[in-house]
Amino acid sequence: MPTRGLWKSRGYGWLLEIGADGYALFDYTDISCVEFERGTCAQFERGFDRLEITGDALSLYVKGDITRYRFDRVAAFPAVVIRLDDRRNTDPVFNFEVLWRAFQQDYAFFARHRVDWQAIYRRHRPRVDAGTSAAELRGVFEEMLGAIPDNHVYLHTERSRFISDRIADIKSWMVDAFDLESASLGEATTIARYQAFVRNEILRGKARVAGNDLLSWGFVDPGIGYLAVLRLFGFADTADAKAAVGLPKPRPDVAEFLARDLTALGRMLDDAMRDLAGADALILDVRVNGGGFDKAGMMIADRFADRRRLAFSKRAREGDGLGPVQEQFIEPTEAGSFTKPVYLLTAQRTASAGEVLALCLSALPHVTRVGQPTLGIFSDDLAKHLPNGWVTSISNEVYAGPDGTVYEGSGVPPQVTVPVFRQYDLRGALKLAVEKAMDLANPVRRRNS
Repeated sequence: MPTRGLWKSRGYGWLLEIGADGYALFDYTDISCVEFERGTCAQFERGFDRLEITGDALSLYVKGDITRYRFDRVAAFPAVVIRLDDRRNTDPVFNFEVLWRAFQQDYAFFARHRVDWQAIYRRHRPRVDAGTSAAELRGVFEEMLGAIPDNHVYLHTERSRFISDRIADIKSWMVDAFDLESASLGEATTIARYQAFVRNEILRGKARVAGNDLLSWGFVDPGIGYLAVLRLFGFADTADAKAAVGLPKPRPDVAEFLARDLTALGRMLDDAMRDLAGADALILDVRVNGGGFDKAGMMIADRFADRRRLAFSKRAREGDGLGPVQEQFIEPTEAGSFTKPVYLLTAQRTASAGEVLALCLSALPHVTRVGQPTLGIFSDDLAKHLPNGWVTSISNEVYAGPDGTVYEGSGVPPQVTVPVFRQYDLRGALKLAVEKAMDLANPVRRRNS
């Protein structure tokens, strides 16, 4: 274990407590410190790596991941401490203040979304007092968060799940078109039904499928390969990967899950790229991609890299500004790269890490983007734990493409625009961009169409 003590993060709103027996993590505001994770020394070693200490500064990564988190030593907790084994503080006013201050402290996109968070405080604070019920408080929070058009903003309580959903209509259309119980791409049944559409209606029953139905590939036309990636987590042949509806929360679990996923994904990409190596062009379809690990998206992008290139950069909100730039690169693997024409299909359901994959591929001159803009939620969703046990989420990181453009809110745009989601013919619309990419890939086909 590193030097014991209390460490305050630069950005992210965390405190890291390191002791003789292990560690604990806290979410802090200027009035609260809420513990949300603790572990032993062995768990710390499993969860974090590339640790550096210089004087009173510490930095580290979640093991195997891409983001460096930086901390400074502090003498004492800055506010009221609520431990995991303490009784929850359900005071409505206190919880309101903590939620509002957490966003005020760390949310990075109020200006981009034209949200006046101070005005939201003035509007909603008078509605909360000591007698406000949990149901009433939840309603106030949902109204506040609903004003932020960001699918990484959510509120989870013991009984409810709320998300500030910009694409609820598209999800509803998908439920109808594919007879789904849920449009969530964390659900195995949703993935299986959409994968069946890819296999049977796009690849005409001639597909290879791997990674718990998350990867499908084959040929859509002579010389034109096709690879669909439906999510960027849960690839491994393990019980937890197959059951996962989202990423694990404790950092040691995240690190181990990530390592198993990357190992599995690497093997699958070896198979897919070997099968598709003879193609004259390749269609990479991430129009329906629920995100996951940025590192997994970067691993896919590496298979198309012609040389080492800057893929994207990220900066975290720190105080009234942004922290240092963390640059991320893609580069060819030892297995080689597909550098013939690639047509990347994107749409509004290309989300989060799926959009990071789109950013990576935007750096490559042989990749053409086709379809609709991606959703526009690049930041890792930063969970914030409230004193009453509820959890909300904040977008605190600014991602920029290789040319410095920030696409938060607007999404990565296509170079060739094609409709993707239409309410009354969604299956047909989903085939349009594939047909367009096939036309672009095959000049003879394009002349005859």
